[in-house]
Amino acid sequence: MTARVWLAEFVGTFALLFAGIAVIAAGAGSLATAAAFGLSVTAMIAVVGPISFAHFNPAVPPATARPRSLRASPSCRGSPSRSR
Repeated sequence: MTARVWLAEFVGTFALLFAGIAVIAAGAGSLATAAAFGLSVTAMIAVVGPISFAHFNPAVPPATARPRSLRASPSCRGSPSRSR
């Protein structure tokens, strides 16, 4: 993963958390909080989505950077096909 992708993920995650936490800290209601999170995700997808595929989850880029041999198999992740 390039530095550009990492930076795009950082900016997107920061904007999402900043908008949501700012609205919560301001004491707004549930609808305003949901709208803040939704609008920030929509804006970040439009802005940095073409660069980083818009994961906006701090755990996704490090997980995708690991070698395939270290990733969990479907049976370890609780795959529905293995749950029977």
